[in-house]
Amino acid sequence: MVEPSTVVFGSLAGLAGLALATNAETVARFEERLDAVGSARDGPVAPAEWKVHGHRALGVVLVLVGALFTVAGFLR
Repeated sequence: MVEPSTVVFGSLAGLAGLALATNAETVARFEERLDAVGSARDGPVAPAEWKVHGHRALGVVLVLVGALFTVAGFLR
């Protein structure tokens, strides 16, 4: 029997993870701009490499968890 809520959750988590993994630098740059609000320094901000890699790794983990939930929802 298929569990629809688990399949939907897994699909959404997988899509969110895919978006995060493919746009990791954009997300990290946006986060750095939010962190720079109110600082005395002017000019563009660039995210650290570890932050970009961390966002990309989190996206991959979300894709894997989403796939796991989706498969589990179909196997119930």
